[in-house]
Amino acid sequence: MGISQTQSYKKVERLILRIIQSESFENAILESRRILEIPKDGIGMSESDVLNIAMPMYVPTALQDRRKEPDAKIESAIWSIEEKYLNDLPLNSVFLSLIVRAYLLYNRIFISEIWKHFSKRLPTGICDVRDDHQTLGSFIDHDNFMEHMQAVGDENANLTNRVYIMTQWAIFKQFPMSIAIHPDASQRDIIDFIKQNWDAIQHLQDKYRDQEKSIRNTKINNHPEIEKRNQIILKNRNLPAKQIRKLLAEKGYYLDDGHILKIKSLSKPEK
Repeated sequence: MGISQTQSYKKVERLILRIIQSESFENAILESRRILEIPKDGIGMSESDVLNIAMPMYVPTALQDRRKEPDAKIESAIWSIEEKYLNDLPLNSVFLSLIVRAYLLYNRIFISEIWKHFSKRLPTGICDVRDDHQTLGSFIDHDNFMEHMQAVGDENANLTNRVYIMTQWAIFKQFPMSIAIHPDASQRDIIDFIKQNWDAIQHLQDKYRDQEKSIRNTKINNHPEIEKRNQIILKNRNLPAKQIRKLLAEKGYYLDDGHILKIKSLSKPEK
């Protein structure tokens, strides 16, 4: 399930354009093309190149006659440019490298096009929904974890790693998902992200929710004083809220009419 674009992402997108269109970035691209023997204005794009615009390590059609495998020099140039100009942006490194790759090779900017492919697989924004339980599970075979840790490395290091990972595993059993927040995210950015991606959040909640043990199905007993107050409201539920408010005041409970009506609506007798 892909992560929706938000206002925070759009701000980052504008920043990427500003960097790419700067003179220093353009000079770095031209110098890399010279070293890599790529035409000054980039190479032409084939239909296959367009389809594979979001594919890391893809060898462009125009270069396939001289190399069938990904060129280490090209990858090194992409990494160097990304590291110097885009490394501080709150976006995934692979996403940024694809943008640099497209501009370096084809002299074209493909931010939104790469986003459409890439956002379904990896985070590309100032916030992200994470399946922490699955991520940790993909790194360890929980059934054979203890045996594996005892078989490799220093004994003290093993113990530290073992305690850390088992602690994380216990945490992720209770809190299997999270929302990652970049230090630059504002309150508005975070709220906007949650609103735009509520379906993705609910999808993960449903994945891990135990319906039988869900707190949604648990009735929480009120504090005795609150319970006494609510009982007064329920016993007199047929009276107007104004009259119930007076009865409550006589007992030392002070609520406005809206609060009284809310309690009545949430406590309707079962049919």
